[in-house]
Parts: sequence; C-alpha cells; structure tokens
Amino acid sequence: MDPIRNPYAPGAGQRPPELAGRDEQLHAFDVTLERVARGRPERSVVLTGLRGVGKTVLLNALRSAAVRAHWGTGKLEARPDQPLRRPLAAAVHMAVRELGHPRPDEVAQVLGVVKAFAQRDGGGGACVAASRRAAARWRSRCAASCGRR
Repeated sequence: MDPIRNPYAPGAGQRPPELAGRDEQLHAFDVTLERVARGRPERSVVLTGLRGVGKTVLLNALRSAAVRAHWGTGKLEARPDQPLRRPLAAAVHMAVRELGHPRPDEVAQVLGVVKAFAQRDGGGGACVAASRRAAARWRSRCAASCGRR
C-alpha cells in the first residue's frame, strides 16, 4: 500500500481515522454498562496485547462510551514504586467532577472525603467509617434529587 495513503499511522493513544475491528469489544462494553446500571453483576474488562495494537485507543473509546452513558470516569496509572492511594483519589476526584451534581455542597463533601482518603497513611478505621457514612448520605441525597431510590 502507498505509505502516504495508508491510514495506519502508529502513535501512542492517537485515534486512527477508523477504529476498525473493535465493534465486538465496544458492544460488549455497552452491555456491561447497561447491566451494571440495572444492578446486575458483571465482570471486569481487561485489555491486553502487544505494544501498538490499540489498547489505549480502545480504552479511550470505552471511556467515551461510559461518559455518554452518564458514568464518571477516571484515569490512573499504577506504578510499582508509588502507593496507589493518591492516583486513585485523583481519578475518583475527576469522576465526581465529571458527573456533576445539582448540589455543590454535597459534591464538596464527597470531594472532602476523597481528599481525606488521599492524605491518609493507610490505617485508621474511624476515618473509613466516617467516609462510608458520608458517601451513603451523598448517594441517598443524589438518588432523591434524581427521583430514584
């Protein structure tokens, strides 16, 4: 094929002109989102493959599908030399902000819990219990404001 007209131009995470051959994975993820939204059990999605086969591009497409379905998403990269607490908190913070909420005071409360989680050294059951209570209150209020229980 002519290298100038060839649509394949590898580049880390750059979306090609067409996401070819991924319809099955995209559909399976849509099913997963809908099942989880309905409270049904579902398994995790794991993407594997050699460098350059399109894992990041597919992951970005899955993230876009989740956002369209009104799911908050976050992105983190786990590193063996770094604790997971802060990157996980940053990803949850992004997801909460992305979702938006009609009551900014409740968002601030949830983000306060996320911040406390990020700053915590890993121990302390009282902080975990307080975080769970705050998250439960927020979920309850969010469900009531959205007309769901």
